[in-house]
Amino acid sequence: MAIGRTERADPKWLVPLICRLGGVTKSEIGAIHIDTDHTLFEIAPDSAERFRSCVAGADADEAKIEPASAPTGPSAPPRGPRRPREGGFAPRGKGGFRGGDRGGDRGGDRGGDRPAFRKSSGVGNGKGSSRKRY
Repeated sequence: MAIGRTERADPKWLVPLICRLGGVTKSEIGAIHIDTDHTLFEIAPDSAERFRSCVAGADADEAKIEPASAPTGPSAPPRGPRRPREGGFAPRGKGGFRGGDRGGDRGGDRGGDRPAFRKSSGVGNGKGSSRKRY
């Protein structure tokens, strides 16, 4: 396809355009590679012939799609549906973000050489924040 990054090509509007011009569904479109001046995309092999015939009959004022042959060389096999995990999700113990033991000692004695932090009770005593108070 002769539309690339210079024409602000984006999969958000390329996918519906490819579907409309080629008579295919979104699931029949594979990887989309957008370059500066052109875009390459894959069509499922069982839909390729139908796609070619629909593109050949497209209006002249539509985006021009020129079929290209698939690159040669090793390629990854198509991905199928995912298998569910064995045993489901890992069980959650007590703790985490919502309550429970968060680890560490929250008690009084810190054990270090620094004293515990104490917030001063004086308001506007000239110490602390440099922010103006009205």
